[in-house]
Amino acid sequence: MSARQKIRKALLLSWGDRRVLLAAALWLPLADLTLRWRGLQAAQRWLGAGAVADAEPPATMEDLHRLARLVDAAGRHHIKRFTCLPRALVLQRLLARKGIDSLLRIGVKRDGGLLEGHAWVECAGVPIGEGPDLEQQFSVLREGGGKPL
Repeated sequence: MSARQKIRKALLLSWGDRRVLLAAALWLPLADLTLRWRGLQAAQRWLGAGAVADAEPPATMEDLHRLARLVDAAGRHHIKRFTCLPRALVLQRLLARKGIDSLLRIGVKRDGGLLEGHAWVECAGVPIGEGPDLEQQFSVLREGGGKPL
């Protein structure tokens, strides 16, 4: 997809979705740098997973999945392509700002002879923005709630 097509597609989004996309695009590099320099716990603290919530109406599961898709899109179409961990941390931050408790999960699976890792966010036991069989594929190594561990 060309840059022009990406811009056209972004212009079709609602103002609220554009705001989320922009916030994710700004927070992703900061999350990535903090992870690299300070580690996961510092990144969670700095991103404010336990931040004060905005006054917003309760979100539906579809709203949560849409938020995850927007963060994913920001991570895929950024100057640097961001991995699942910074994306999950930014999603957790955006959820916390809406007053939604979430859990950061990190898991692994064997793919042939290789060990593959993945990070995702869950709300009320449901993986947000992920496939339905995610927990059958990955063995959870680490869980972290909205507040830093």
